Amino acid sequence: MGIILLVTLVVITLFSINPFARWRPLSQFAEVSIAVIALLFLLSFLLSAGLDILSVSRTLPSISTDIRTGRWELIRLTPLREGQIIRAKHAAAQLRHWGLTLALISIRGALVVLLLLVTVLAFADSLNFPPIYYDRDEGGVRYVIEFIFLLFQLAGIFAFGSVFLIEPIWRVRGMTALGLAISARVYDGGMATLISAAAILALWVTQLVILFGIFSIMVSFSFFVLYSPVASGFIYFLIFATVVCLAQIGVFYLLQTWALRRVAWQFVRLNQ
Repeated sequence: MGIILLVTLVVITLFSINPFARWRPLSQFAEVSIAVIALLFLLSFLLSAGLDILSVSRTLPSISTDIRTGRWELIRLTPLREGQIIRAKHAAAQLRHWGLTLALISIRGALVVLLLLVTVLAFADSLNFPPIYYDRDEGGVRYVIEFIFLLFQLAGIFAFGSVFLIEPIWRVRGMTALGLAISARVYDGGMATLISAAAILALWVTQLVILFGIFSIMVSFSFFVLYSPVASGFIYFLIFATVVCLAQIGVFYLLQTWALRRVAWQFVRLNQ
């Protein structure tokens, strides 16, 4: 699915370019690709929000239905321990959303590949069309500096892409665990839906606070970006995006740990 999506995006980008353009075709390709990247970022954001909502809402009946229908008493008769039951229900909840998770990873993968492509094309375009202030006597030095900047940018994209691609897996782990925690505590469907909506909203607010906190910290150290080349600013943006994704993964890891412990504690109460 990811390969099909990537090929489709590249074909759309290629056909969006005027083949008769006589001025900087690589730059034109990069500009169209940037528009596609922006669209993919928006689509990734919307799918992430949808994955949050579905991961919790579809998991709500997992435990509460067993308790209401009396199946929980039968489960207690099995030789399975509480930890094994929790892990099995958590794994089943994640499998229900595996298709949407793969779709989100595919979109993000296409985004990262296009970002790599745009970076390389921008480098090639800068070599073919040097800036106005270009000094021919310093050509070799300029090429070396720009190549070093390119290596830093590619390293930053690879680091960002690695974290960006695994984030949906931790997202679905954390949100399904949250759904299990609510299901183990609240047995009424309407009340569980209201509590899950409030929990998702609170989590989104927490993520925004973390985002602005990281942004504020990095802005306080970014005064040099105002006086540096565009490449430096792009590298700084990649660092910021990578740190944000790592913080997101940390939030979902803590959420998963806390929620599964709440489920285990509720199971202990039920068995008393």
